[in-house]
Amino acid sequence: MNFDALNKKLKSRKLGLKFVSVLFAVSLFFANAALAEVAPTVSEISPIAGSTAGETNVTITGTGFLTANGVDSYTKVLLHGDGAGASFIDSELVPKTVTAVGNATQSATQSKFGGKSMYFDGSGDYLDLATSADFGLGTGDFTVDCWVNFSTVTNAIFVNTTSSANGFFFQYYSGAFTFGQNNVGFAINTPWTPSTNTWYHVAVTRASGITKGFVNGTQIASVSDTYNYANNILRVGESVNGYLDEVRVSKGIARWTSNFTPPTTQYYPQPTLTIGGTSATNVSVTNPTTITATTPAHAEGAADVTVTNYDGQSATLTNGYTFNPAPTISAGAVVPSGAKYIGGDTITITGTGFYGTPTVTLGGTGATSVTVVNPTTITVTTPAHNVGLVDVVITNEDLQSATLTDGFTFTELPPTVSEIAPNNGPVGGGTNVTITGTGFVPEFSATGGTITYTDSDGLNPRTSPAYPGGYTVHTFTSNGTLAVTGSGDVEYLVVAGGGHGGGNRGSGGGAGGYRAGTLSVTPGNKTVTIGNGGQNPTTYSTQGLNGENSVFDSIISTGGGAGATAGGIGSDGGSGGGGGSGNQIGGDSDYLTPKQGYDGGMGGPNSG
Repeated sequence: MNFDALNKKLKSRKLGLKFVSVLFAVSLFFANAALAEVAPTVSEISPIAGSTAGETNVTITGTGFLTANGVDSYTKVLLHGDGAGASFIDSELVPKTVTAVGNATQSATQSKFGGKSMYFDGSGDYLDLATSADFGLGTGDFTVDCWVNFSTVTNAIFVNTTSSANGFFFQYYSGAFTFGQNNVGFAINTPWTPSTNTWYHVAVTRASGITKGFVNGTQIASVSDTYNYANNILRVGESVNGYLDEVRVSKGIARWTSNFTPPTTQYYPQPTLTIGGTSATNVSVTNPTTITATTPAHAEGAADVTVTNYDGQSATLTNGYTFNPAPTISAGAVVPSGAKYIGGDTITITGTGFYGTPTVTLGGTGATSVTVVNPTTITVTTPAHNVGLVDVVITNEDLQSATLTDGFTFTELPPTVSEIAPNNGPVGGGTNVTITGTGFVPEFSATGGTITYTDSDGLNPRTSPAYPGGYTVHTFTSNGTLAVTGSGDVEYLVVAGGGHGGGNRGSGGGAGGYRAGTLSVTPGNKTVTIGNGGQNPTTYSTQGLNGENSVFDSIISTGGGAGATAGGIGSDGGSGGGGGSGNQIGGDSDYLTPKQGYDGGMGGPNSG
């Protein structure tokens, strides 16, 4: 053989091996890189501002938001075994303390997910979590699952609640996959022959009293199970000679009830969201680009928005959200405080906490040209609105609002005069003239009923129209209409009909109620209804009938209650009406004192 040729071939082979090794290393690098999650990004939060008290619902937009995988409120224990040495971490939503006993440790020699797993040498090694109500599975639904890799196939307790006659155990025992109640018996006892150095996903679930066992997603057992599993110390890995990964206990849910594909990644929770360093609530990942949440309470000012995935990778939108106090409107802060009802006037509102593009309403109608001059000043253009006092409401972009009650008045247009005809007359006066123009407001007046007049105290009758400050009195003794011209306040006294007395020497009826006060009215017809007194009893031995209500527009005065028969019980008046007398007293024991109006008197004892 030509040694030079052989040497060249060997060199060629070595180069080829080196090339293959490089390709293998590169492909391995990219294969591992594909397993790593992509870091999230945050591009937007909407709305961008809200109350310092929190409770604002927001939507965060970005990329790489991971939906929760197997970690939720049902998860009561989750051990990845991806830490260092004997420092184990419970990765559920409300973590518990994990205590390592013996030589229990975390090893990179074997791992299903995450690069490490829990290792036990089978001789006094295990993990303990203190007694918790979470470990009492009771008679309800549950799931206990993990991955196991035997170094030596021997009896091994994967998970159990110790020192409890009624706790649960999940184990490999005497060549069988077993689950049951301590010191009571097996619920599942199914032959199983695992191999060493092989990862198996093992799971037990109970749904509606049916407990099932699964190996690598294949159902191997199904039994009726009425055991009431009590809580105690939760122990993991006792007698295991090998590795465990992704140990999880779920209470209140059967995660599988038929054959399934075993998990292909480790379990992990949804991302956390903080705003200004404080955790948001109601966090929900709608999809990899959208999160919804509710803001926490926070001090006033701009705050960072940070999304952190389970793997620790995070993204921050710097000063992405602003906490604002609620706006206020100062008393007397609308200048001018009134303007014409057709709108189009500019007014200035002062207060605090104005920002962004707020909305401003006057009497419920939106103003236009809203301009935030600074956080304490807004200018707007008034809308058209009916004449009268109205509330002023400012609502910021975060929906926080401030109201100044009766803070603005819409007024009639100022009058204009364009003509008078005739335009001249004798110096002695007495010429009838007609004036033409705009904005002439009719005098506030009314017709209807019998009209009389009083002085300014409202008491002294007059026979001629009242001078300024006096009253025009409209009296109705039958149904009618008060026809109002213009707008203004009407003082009213509305008296209802009294109740009729009872028959057979019965008691008297209650007085009709009355209502008195002031009502603001606008032009139009206002209905007046006069309530009649109660009618006679229908027979000699029955009680009388209640008086009828009297009504003025929206004001209702209730009729009096009817009187009772001898030995009977009278009717109570409604709110306003007096009650009829009777052998039993109503709610007001002071029946001897006449009462009307809002505190209608109740019936008193029949004296005869």
